[in-house]
Parts: sequence; structure tokens; C-alpha cells
Amino acid sequence: KPCYMSEAQNGKHKDVVWQVKWANDNLDGYLNFYSISGDGRVTNWTLVKTSLWFNDILVISFSKSLQNVGEESVPGILRDSGRTIAFKPDDESTFLVGTDEGLVYLCTTQYSSRYLNTFAAHNTPVYNIKWNTFIPNIFLTCAAEWIVKIWYKGSTKPLFMFDLKSQVGDIAWAPYSSTVFAAVTLDGRVHIYDLYINKYNPIC
Repeated sequence: KPCYMSEAQNGKHKDVVWQVKWANDNLDGYLNFYSISGDGRVTNWTLVKTSLWFNDILVISFSKSLQNVGEESVPGILRDSGRTIAFKPDDESTFLVGTDEGLVYLCTTQYSSRYLNTFAAHNTPVYNIKWNTFIPNIFLTCAAEWIVKIWYKGSTKPLFMFDLKSQVGDIAWAPYSSTVFAAVTLDGRVHIYDLYINKYNPIC
């Protein structure tokens, strides 16, 4: 039996939970973590004695226009599905959210009323986002398509794009270098890039 469990009355998600990220202890010293779900919520969960407390830090609004639907009713009803979340290595209040619509939002835990930036990153659901721990304004994205992209936090256009000729499953920066990253694809391959050696082709 689990020690803690979310239920309908205490914030249980209404769709699949795609990712969970532990956070540093909060100001009261309690353990806490974040979850992102297909119901469009990014939720902070706090373990308090025998209870699991929740706080929705972001609700992802559906951003695309719809035909034959009253526009005034859409923002309050429809939500975009959240897929992945990544916290900035040098600032735990700043995070990125990837969605089913292929968008990536730059957000802050300090307020949830608007996004700090919006990146039209992909045309398919965003599978993963990884910040570069050595250059914390740089991040990597992949989605249910062939393209991996590298971004700068302050620009809505990608710095680099890599076509891997197969659907990308996951990505990761190397823990020892700011220029090395890996990507895995559905054809069973692992692609290793080192931008210092070659900015266009994998080194293996």
C-alpha cells in the first residue's frame, strides 16, 4: 500500500501523467515534486505528515483557433495536453513545458497568469526537453518526429536542427561536456553529436 496517494478530492489528475520531477525541499522543509499530465495541469505536490497537498502552478490553455466553435468559450474549457517538464539548472523557479501541440512554453513558479516565452518547437507532441547544465540558457528538444532542435532561451528560433531520419524517442546532454548530446531513434540507433567537433553530423 502506498504511503501517499492522490484522489479525486485532493487533486488527482484526470488524464495520463507523463512525467514527475522532484524539487528541492520547500521553505517549510517538506519534500515536494511536480507532475505534468494530459489534463493540461502542472501540479506541485507536497508531502505533509500523512497528507499529500497539491497546488496547480500552471494550467495550459488551448492556443489554436477552432472552426464553428464560439471563440469566447474555448479558453475557459479546452486545455492543451502537457507532455514534459524541465526545470532550469541554475533557477528552480523557471521551467519549460512541452505540449501535445508541439509548443514549448517558458514559465515561472512565481506566477501562472502568462508564459515568459513561447516556442513553436515541433509539429508533433514534444517528448522531452533537456537544459544544458554547463550553459543553462541552452536547451534541447525532441518530439514524435525526426528532428532534434537546440534552442537559446531568449530566442524563438532554433540555433540548430538535426534530422535523424527516424522518429526520435529521447535525448540527453552528456554530464561531462557542454557540447555533447545523444539521441535515440525508433530504428534502434543511438546518435552521438559533439558540436565542438562537428556541428552538422554525428561523431558516431
